[in-house]
Amino acid sequence: MDIENLKCAKIRLESYLQENGYSQHYTKTLTHDIDNLISDPDFAGADSYESYYQAHIVTKYDNPVTLSARRGTLGRIKALDLYGKMPAKGNPSFLFNRDPLCQFPPAFRCFLETCRAGWESRNLAPSTISSRTGMVCKFLSHLADNGRERFEDVSEQDVQSYFFDGTSLIRGHDVVKILRLSIHDYIRISGDKTCESLLSFLPGIRKRRRIYPYLTKDERKRIESLLDMPLIEGLSRRDLAIFTLLYFTGIRRGDIATLKLQDIDWSDDVITVVQGKTGRKNTLPLLPMIGNSILDYIEYERPRSGSDYLFLSTNRIPDKLSGGGIYDIVEKVLRMAGVRTEGGRKGTHLLRHNLSVSLLESGTATPLITEILGHSSPESVNAYLWSDEAALKKCSLSIADFPVGKEVFEACL
Repeated sequence: MDIENLKCAKIRLESYLQENGYSQHYTKTLTHDIDNLISDPDFAGADSYESYYQAHIVTKYDNPVTLSARRGTLGRIKALDLYGKMPAKGNPSFLFNRDPLCQFPPAFRCFLETCRAGWESRNLAPSTISSRTGMVCKFLSHLADNGRERFEDVSEQDVQSYFFDGTSLIRGHDVVKILRLSIHDYIRISGDKTCESLLSFLPGIRKRRRIYPYLTKDERKRIESLLDMPLIEGLSRRDLAIFTLLYFTGIRRGDIATLKLQDIDWSDDVITVVQGKTGRKNTLPLLPMIGNSILDYIEYERPRSGSDYLFLSTNRIPDKLSGGGIYDIVEKVLRMAGVRTEGGRKGTHLLRHNLSVSLLESGTATPLITEILGHSSPESVNAYLWSDEAALKKCSLSIADFPVGKEVFEACL
């Protein structure tokens, strides 16, 4: 290992961390780890970071959490030392190559590359491509672990064992759906039908109807009472504006994180959102309550910054919020309103589902709900129809004409 290069990299790192507002604790910890490597003769004699990890870390620790932390640290130092890459939020460096293509035999690698190229050419959202890639990778890894290197060698048992562990179902309808779509995409693009037999091997699994959680009338009343208060102790203007926007528009948390100052049209009272999930533009009404809370934040609390992002972190150097940070804000407001204090779903999707059900209860047409929520397909609203308890009760059938013993109801209690 080139110890002198690592020493120089450490100097550049310290300047970078100080200029970009990293905490003293983070800076001290990372530079201390580098000093330990520099003074370690085993590291100096190692051929690579990977070989050092296998020979001197794996043999020293057996706790999976500790090993994961050590891999993360060595991955960051390796990126700095070999590639000059500084630490960056949301862009981690890994010790081992995590590209799924590297682990597959040629036939499987070609399948995945072809599918991903096809999805990108259709301008699917990056999150959709990432999700599909993950599902396909896990399936191909299962086949490879079973010793299969070509699709012609895959048996029905190989495929079925991916969905059943011998006693129960371990994967569901959505996985089957994505694998079917991927196989059809590959055949359509490449003309290669060697994987076509897998279509007949995939199990027929019924789609489960999920009942989405939403707020009760009492919970809505508590939240709206909190939002009506002129001043809420312990709640910043930023957090109030974010929650108000989520509650009244159902916007996704990722789209709030990327919302920019210029996306607010104050003259026409609209908010323009480019959805991260679908890549489509969605125009939402800038309701007075939303506009007032956002304006209050901009005028009295938003840090002075050259950033275009509307909502900024409270770090020493303000940056855009993360999805996790927005989740924490929602959880905080719900707790202050006395909602879900004893458990239950509390994230941003709860507010999105709540808006959908509220619109359905008020008789709003489903195409309009689709437009408000920014769904790409009108069928997406169906899931919320199944959560509308009042409407479902109207569809229930009386059992008055079917005598049922008392013990049946007692057994259900």
